[in-house]
Amino acid sequence: MLTKSLFSKNRIAIYDVNGCYAMVEGVFRPEIRGEPIAILGNTGGIVIAASREAKDLGIDIGTTAWEIKKVAKGNHVYVFSANFETYAYFSRLLFTELRKFTPHLFVYSIDEGLFEVDHIPIENLLKFGMEVNRAVYLNTRLEGCIGFAPNITLVKIAVKIAKKNPIYKGVFEINELNLDWALEKTPVEKLWGIGKSRGKQLRALGINNAKQFRDYSSPEKIQNLLTINGRKIQLELQGVQCFRIDEPIEKKQEISHSRTLGSKTNDLDYLKQSLATYATLASEDMRRQGSLCKEVGLFLCTDFHSPDLPQFGDSIKMSLPTYTMDTVKIIETIWSLLESIYDPQFEYKKIGISLKKLQDFESHQFSLFNEDDDPKRIGLMRTIDEINAKYKPDTIRSAACGLGNGNFEAKRPMMTPSYCTNWGEVPIIDTVITQKEK
Repeated sequence: MLTKSLFSKNRIAIYDVNGCYAMVEGVFRPEIRGEPIAILGNTGGIVIAASREAKDLGIDIGTTAWEIKKVAKGNHVYVFSANFETYAYFSRLLFTELRKFTPHLFVYSIDEGLFEVDHIPIENLLKFGMEVNRAVYLNTRLEGCIGFAPNITLVKIAVKIAKKNPIYKGVFEINELNLDWALEKTPVEKLWGIGKSRGKQLRALGINNAKQFRDYSSPEKIQNLLTINGRKIQLELQGVQCFRIDEPIEKKQEISHSRTLGSKTNDLDYLKQSLATYATLASEDMRRQGSLCKEVGLFLCTDFHSPDLPQFGDSIKMSLPTYTMDTVKIIETIWSLLESIYDPQFEYKKIGISLKKLQDFESHQFSLFNEDDDPKRIGLMRTIDEINAKYKPDTIRSAACGLGNGNFEAKRPMMTPSYCTNWGEVPIIDTVITQKEK
């Protein structure tokens, strides 16, 4: 049964951009807003984001690039390569704008922000939501929706309803009058924290929507099936607040970078440069979350879609003497692993590296007797990260990555220029049109 205090307190809110990556592309090309837009990932082969119009055509995350024409069925679809630097820039603009409306904003993802609205009377929430939407659009040109509810599980339902129903004009509040209706309209697999695989397990129990999940009579079975987090989601549907919006995001326990190469190769120097680039990217990600690693892994495989060629696939890992965040040490280890399994008779198509056994830097106990990272090297790595973040990602990099831009780097041939983050791509106006000429 619902607790009596479910709606006795002020709500929390979530703002969510409508198809963030596609929305950003529309900022620079307003004429394509409202059209099907698909965004391809670094390899250029898989859709990683799509607009609502593209999803309506059957183009969704995971659709391959060659399937787009087939799935689109004659409809024109705008296809772009992902420009992550520009998306991150607009994300910063978004959260800067949202912070004007709340003293407590918690970044949930690149395009979602959770915040407290205790300072807004409940009767003014919808008006407040309209003001937030209007301000975000005017100052960022991003369009999104906002939901209000007593806890995170319900507020995620609220914002989805706001997105799917234009009648709500981008704002929806779950209250005691519409709660049951909102839960009945939410398929169980669409619940925050459930997903497709767990949704199938719940449907096997006769649980098809969020209301049935909330009212299911055996909490022990729910916990056995979905672990304690699944039980917490059920409790939140019943009005118990189990998740705090300011809970720290759990750090990754493993960081990996891999690519499908543009062409098959057995060139050892080329493979070394490729892996050094991926090791650099992974090391930057690791330092960004404040971690060190104790184990490094590598994998190589040939093109299994070419059965006429000799096939090979293997992975290998190595424990380091001490925890490290030093990119150079990691590259040296990766190269050592490569030389131990490299065989020139094979032509490799996909390669990748992984950093494992991560530990938080702040809680790591350094040793007086082992070769821990020198404090000067730690400072150097952090300075390089700051410079690359300020200018562009590869402003400073190890010579091990190569002196040119090898084709092992991300393939983004259809990428919108970085008008906001790269001085070299800012449009240059070489002709001044006077008022008289107009």
